[in-house]
Amino acid sequence: MVDVVRWPVYVDILLTSDSSVVLVRDEGEEVRWRLPGAFLPAGVQPDAWAQQVARDQAGMDAEWLDLVWAEVRDEHGQPVLVLHYTAEATAYPEPGPHIAEARLFQAEHLPHLSDADRDALYRTLTGG
Repeated sequence: MVDVVRWPVYVDILLTSDSSVVLVRDEGEEVRWRLPGAFLPAGVQPDAWAQQVARDQAGMDAEWLDLVWAEVRDEHGQPVLVLHYTAEATAYPEPGPHIAEARLFQAEHLPHLSDADRDALYRTLTGG
């Protein structure tokens, strides 16, 4: 019998409009902004999940999305597969449940982001 290793999968989506990107801030967070994203539930296709995340966290339809790149991150000693999608922002972002704020930011004037999110944003903007 072959053991299958199942890593958690995190999906984020970079929604862009001209030279701006959509970032969200969770409720209870004062300063930390992030790319819209969430862990992939079992049995859900990653593309469909990226679309759901865009709707639920930023109030946007992401009809034409692309998987730009993937990476493995170490999250507290456990590997996590991270899938980075991109799509064009179709409207002004609207925060969803548990999201305090969703906004467009100019790429050269970003707020505080984690190192991982900042790296993911720039790598996604440049195609990996």
